Amino acid sequence: MCYYHQILWECGYWRWGRFGEQCNREYRIGQTCGLMLVYETEEQPTICAVCCHIRRKLRRYDKMWQDVRRWQHEGGKPATVERTCKEMRVILEEIQGLKNNHDARCRPLFLGRNTEPVYKR
Repeated sequence: MCYYHQILWECGYWRWGRFGEQCNREYRIGQTCGLMLVYETEEQPTICAVCCHIRRKLRRYDKMWQDVRRWQHEGGKPATVERTCKEMRVILEEIQGLKNNHDARCRPLFLGRNTEPVYKR
């Protein structure tokens, strides 16, 4: 039950920060028991890097979609439209994977049957 700082972004994504305090279970200096508890939460007013990647890919997808619409309206570029549509499918799969990763990490940590994370203070 060693205590660590937690970094929490505005979007709900979190990660472990630096070591906070050693627990009573581990008597050796510099060693931890392996159980990580929240010592203090440091809230970041920005969104996480995963959200930034998702937004970047969504902007790219939107640009491709507008290009495809324009090319279909103008006509004469079937190979370009086909290639771009394939790229759009790949980007959608990447976005879905990033969203799944983000959503899985946004779920709060629960210990036991409590509905609140365990804090030292």
